[in-house]
Parts: sequence; C-alpha cells; structure tokens
Amino acid sequence: MITNEAFQKLLYDLFCTWHGVRRHYDPPITDTDEQRLSKVKNMICKLLSEVDARVTRVKTEFTAEKQEFYEEWTMLTWNVLCITSRLQNSLSICVTSTEDKVIFSRLNNALVELVNNSRESITPPVINANDPNYMAFSASMSDAMHSLHSLYKALNSAPLLSAADIESFHLHLHQFAEEKLIPCIELFKSFCNEHSVRLWNEVRAAQVQRMCDFQAMPVEPVTRLVSFYSHMMYTLGVLGARLQGFRYELTMNRKMFGSFDPVQPLSEAVFAALELLMSDCVLATEPSTNAILVTNNLFSMNCGALARGVVFKDFEIQVISEETAEQIQSEMRRQKMLRQPSPIGAVPSAALLAMKPTSGTKRSSGNSLNQEHSGGSAAHKKSDVNSKESVVIYPAYNSKNRYWAATYPHLLCTTRQKGRHSSSNSYQDLSPSLIEGRSSGKRPIFYFHVRATMFSPSGQFATAHTLSLPFTIATRRNQDCQVQRMMSSYTATCFWLYGSKAQDGLLLNWVDTGLQWENFKKLFMQHFKVNADVTRGLQDRDFDLLRYKLQCHDCRSGDIGARINGAQQIVTFKNVLCPHLRYECGNTNVRFSVWRGMLELLQIFQDLRNNVRKLWEKNLLMGFLEFDQVAEILESHQSALVMRLSFVTGGTICLTVKSSAHAVGQGTTAPIHLEPLDLKRLQAKCLKDYLRDIADAEKVS
Repeated sequence: MITNEAFQKLLYDLFCTWHGVRRHYDPPITDTDEQRLSKVKNMICKLLSEVDARVTRVKTEFTAEKQEFYEEWTMLTWNVLCITSRLQNSLSICVTSTEDKVIFSRLNNALVELVNNSRESITPPVINANDPNYMAFSASMSDAMHSLHSLYKALNSAPLLSAADIESFHLHLHQFAEEKLIPCIELFKSFCNEHSVRLWNEVRAAQVQRMCDFQAMPVEPVTRLVSFYSHMMYTLGVLGARLQGFRYELTMNRKMFGSFDPVQPLSEAVFAALELLMSDCVLATEPSTNAILVTNNLFSMNCGALARGVVFKDFEIQVISEETAEQIQSEMRRQKMLRQPSPIGAVPSAALLAMKPTSGTKRSSGNSLNQEHSGGSAAHKKSDVNSKESVVIYPAYNSKNRYWAATYPHLLCTTRQKGRHSSSNSYQDLSPSLIEGRSSGKRPIFYFHVRATMFSPSGQFATAHTLSLPFTIATRRNQDCQVQRMMSSYTATCFWLYGSKAQDGLLLNWVDTGLQWENFKKLFMQHFKVNADVTRGLQDRDFDLLRYKLQCHDCRSGDIGARINGAQQIVTFKNVLCPHLRYECGNTNVRFSVWRGMLELLQIFQDLRNNVRKLWEKNLLMGFLEFDQVAEILESHQSALVMRLSFVTGGTICLTVKSSAHAVGQGTTAPIHLEPLDLKRLQAKCLKDYLRDIADAEKVS
C-alpha cells in the first residue's frame, strides 16, 4: 500500500485529467475526449487495489470510536463517491465495455464494504448529545435509513416487476424523497449551520488573541472544528453511500427504468448538502504575528481545508478591501440562510499580488522599514514580478495532519489601489500629510480572500471561501521621519483593531466609540510587554501620568462620562494618535502623540546594545513618574539618581540626579533633571555608560 500522500496525489491527478485541468506546469492538452477517458480509466484501475487495501484496513485496524476511523472512512467513501458519481452520470460514455462494468462493480463493492462497517449515528464530541436539534436530525436520519432499506428490500424481493409495479415503486421512491430524505437533509443543513457559526467564532477569537499576545495559538478551537466537519461528513457519507448503492442496483443490475435514473436527484440533494457544509471549510493562517504588509516585501501564505474528504483543485488568493470582505461574508451567510450552495461572483481586488520569480534582481534593503514591520525581507522591483489581481496556489496534501494545504513562501504585494470602504470602517486617504491634524490617522484595512475549488461528488466543481485576519499595507518611503510617522498610524490601526476585538463572524469591525479606560490600560500594558519582549510589564501607577494626557482641545470627546474629575474614562482612537503632547525649549518645538512616544520607547527596548531592557528587568529603570513623584523618591536620600520612562520629548529615558557635588557649603542641591536620552543618543552610547559618567561627575554613590 502506498503512502497517504501518494494516494492523494493519484486522486488529484485523476480528477485533473478527468476535468481537463491544465496547471501552469502542465504541457498543453492535446488529447481527444476518447484519449482522455482512456487515461482516466487506466488511472482508476491503478487506484482500485489501493482502495481495496484501505477498505480492508478500515475493517481490521481502526477502532470505530476513534477520530482516525472517521477521517479514513470519510476520505475513502467520499472519494469513491466522487468517482462513481462521475461514472454514473455518464453511463453511456464511461461504462460501455465489460472491463468498464468490472471497474464500476469493484468501486460499488468498496462502498458496500464501507457502509457495512459504518455506524449510522455518532454524536460529534463537540456537540451535546441532548441537543434538541441534533436529536431531531438523528431521529430523522434513522427514519430515512430505515425507509431506504425498506425500498431496497422491496426491490430485491420481486425479481420480475410489471409496468404497474415499476410505476408504484417510482411513486414510493418519490414519496421517500419528499417525506423522509429531503426533511432529513434540511435538518442536517440547519444543524450544521448553527454549530459551524459557533465553532468558527471560537477559531477566529483564538487567532485574534494570538495577534495580541504573540502566544502560541491553542490547538483546541481548530481541532474541535475539524472534528465537527469530520463527523458531519461521516454521517452524510453513510447516507450518500447507501443511496449510491441503491442507485447502482437500479441502473446497473435491475435496469428497470431503462436509461432514466430516478435516484440521481436524491444523490444530488446529498451532494448539495456536502457542498454547503464545505462552503466555509478553509482556514487562512496568515497573517499570524504581524498585521502590516510592506509593498514589494516578501511574505508567506498558508491556508488549508479543515474538512478532510474530497480533493481540492486549487486555492485562489486575492487582497480585498473591508467593504468587499463584508460583501463576501454576506454572501457566505446568505448561502447558509438559504441552505443552498451557490457560487460567489468575482469581486474586485484592492491590491495586486505576485509570486516571487525563480530568479530576479533584489533591491538593496538599505531603505527598508523597521525590521519588525518589514519582516526582514528585501524588496523586489516591480519589473521582477508579474503582478495579478489574484494568484493561484496548487494544493499539496499534508500527510501528517491529513488535509489539503496551499502554501507559498514568497508572495509580494506590488501596488495599492484606492477602493470604496464602508462608512463604519477605516479611513481610506493614503496621503501622509493627513495623518496628523484633520484625520484620526486610521489606515485602510484589507483581508485575504481565499477561494478554494474542490472536485465535488456531484461531478462538477464546488467552492469554499474564507477571509484571513485583517491587515494593513504600508507603502515604502525613503525619508526616515516620514517612515516613522506613517508606521505610527499603521501600528496604531492594528493595535486598535485587534485590541477592540469587535468580532463579526470572520471580520473585525472598527470601533469609533472608544474603549473604557481599564480596557485600554490592559491593552497598552500587553502591547508594551509583548513588543518590548520583557517579563516585567507596566504597572497601574505608570498610567497615572498618561491618564491626564490623552486628550486636548482637538481630540476631546464631547460624550457624557468621557472624563470624570479630569480623569480619562473613555479613550478613542483619535486620542491615541493626536499629537497633543508638546515640548518647547528655545527654538525647539516638538509635537507628538502618545502612540508615537510608545513606538519610540519600544525601539529603545528592542535595541539590545543599549542595556535598557536589562536595567528595566532588574527594576533599576522605573516607569512613568510625575516630577513630584521623583522628588518624593529622592527626598530621603543625600545622593541618588532616578531613571524613568518619559514622553517629555517623545519616547525617552529621563534621569534625575540629587547630589552634593555642586552644592555651596553643607547639604545637597535640588534634584536636577538631565537632558532626556532618546534612541539616537542611546545608539551612540549605552545607558550603562551614561550612568557611569553621571555617577562619576555628580559623585553619586
């Protein structure tokens, strides 16, 4: 028996050949229909022994209660159904010779063996067994199975049927479809729709949390969703396989209806239910840590199918705006509401994508953005790549986790296009001059739209859609000050979007109403701890100073309760990016935002050469303090020095010294606030050296 990966590759090649799919690495297709069908039959023959061996393994090696059994049984059953239904739909073309009939018979026997070793009703572990909707569906499913078995017995008990008997049997079959099968399938759809929404919300919430705290994403939400898909596909597979066996008996053995196939609409109803279940079965895992893409910088793409049953043809990736993402999610919800799979039409791309060529000239990374935001990748010239509205990634079977995945390590976004955005979402104007002042600084937000095409058992293609986590796209700039100002708005946009956690299905909605002070404080603490890569975080007392500095006349909220006794109660996005912090001294006039100050502090912490992080972890560097708090700390000391974080001229380290080195007579002088140390100064000399020099000069012991 060949490996799982090789077996899936055979299936993939079979369906691609059957449908005349030409991948970019395939030579031009020159086969006639007859030649193509001959190749298909040869490939099915190669698969038969593998199918038989795997059916035997399911019967002998797997425990029926194990997840592995469900997944192997489901994979075999649905892929055999994908083959038999295609043969069944074109009997006059595909099943003509004795050899063809033997092939078809062996496939049918495999389905019979699988059905005989199945368990009709298994409650998914993620569902409460007493769930009334599940109990209703389970009872309906059992009733439909018994009715189908009765029809099968009636068919086999009468070797010869008159025309009246055939007509009566047809009426009973129609009655079975109307009264048993269709109601059962509708209950199946309703049950799946209800629980998939809940399970998908859990997965998306876990993804969002990972973007906030950079901790490993827990596997439980994804495994629960995978288990749900596996069990529901398994349950539907039992029904689909039994119908196909009944269909085979009618059309191949009894041939009582001639060329007419009365079971085909029944099978198609089951296949449509499968397509609806799988219409949202794809998970996009990028972005996974950084929600800022930089134009012409490389990034990876990873997505895969959580439903393990049928073969996927390809995965199409495009960048879309928020408004388009809302439209796609609305279409996905409409499918579920109408309980009918339907194609989602083409939507406009908000940016162009390209795959990295096998060879090409890389630009120098000298003017690349901060390593945190650029991903450390060198940029590519536009002439190096072929930009498209979307890119197609051909799937590979992941044998370890048993799913079809689309992975490409080197994509790049080459251009940006302005598009309409919903009124409740992010600001679209890309002009850097508008970041400060009139606008709140929100940046356009985008999503990856993944359209996965699968080979459906209906004999056609079916599609599954998903949306990635949201992200922004930063354009490259040459001037450092402009880069820093722009990245301030990009990082703030992502911080606010993910921190607000206003989840709406797969989307994250923008929150304009503001956050409660306590929520904002926790988010700010988390952002500092994660991005400064420290174990000691900011404390509540560090925010006493910030709380009174988050509003000015330009960004003050007129809402009732925004401030109580002068203290901030509601923090808006505009408060965070408004440049209302000022430093004026002589000809120097600096204006900056709280967020800009935090970014500059994080840059200081991320430079390991300046010893700031080490001194912070040892509690020698203090948080944000008012001048009177510093004076209070120094009051009981004759000679001392205090280091603290400050936003006095931006993100800086401030030092205050109290000593007797320059005092006239006995005693000490008043505390002296030394010139703040910004990133540039700390790059020239580390903080430990500054401390040594100051201690020597001021005779601080």
